[in-house]
Amino acid sequence: MEKLKKDKKLPTRLDWISGNPKGPRRRNRADDDYEKTIYEIKPDQTVEQGKVVKDKTGKYTFTGTFKTAGGYKAAADLTDADKKAIQDDLEQERSDLTDAYPGVLAFVIPPPDSLDIVVNDNDVDNDSIRNGRDNCVVVSNPGQSDSQNNGTGDACRTVVKCDTDRNGTIDIIDLSNILGARGLPASRFTIDPRDVDGDGLITANDARICALRCTKSGCAQ
Repeated sequence: MEKLKKDKKLPTRLDWISGNPKGPRRRNRADDDYEKTIYEIKPDQTVEQGKVVKDKTGKYTFTGTFKTAGGYKAAADLTDADKKAIQDDLEQERSDLTDAYPGVLAFVIPPPDSLDIVVNDNDVDNDSIRNGRDNCVVVSNPGQSDSQNNGTGDACRTVVKCDTDRNGTIDIIDLSNILGARGLPASRFTIDPRDVDGDGLITANDARICALRCTKSGCAQ
């Protein structure tokens, strides 16, 4: 950690999102759905920590301190607009993760054991292009070809709608991935195969459309 600080390799923010499944290193609480912990690292290397938890009823709770458009604020001082921005960030990250890791609907992404892991996780498709600069985050495209010059790599334009796991078939697993993500926004990184009707939101209607497109009889696995 000290070496990373000296070399100025620390990011300005670290966070992780996790689901509620029980098991080693889990919280074993039955009342929450997802939680996100955010560490904001200031220029002087002091750290502020905030946590947002969404329970099974859809209620959000906030603890700690958050960086907002109006500066750093304690949870008790957050405005409705501040809370909405944090909630939207949580839901968008959930959606991006379910798109990047299809089938892992209860995120098995534990807190990092080292900052090296955080850095490595910034390249989901292992093409040596960091997620923030990659024009197709979930499909390896080291050349970053973008024939339409619109910020979406050609590799992502080949994604087949409904084929959420990108294995060339549309089956019950794909339908489960879509239904499990109902209510989430479409991925901001790629053309999202779960958002079949293109309305920016993953809904039961997307699953209904995909059920008619299954390439396996009866939508078997």
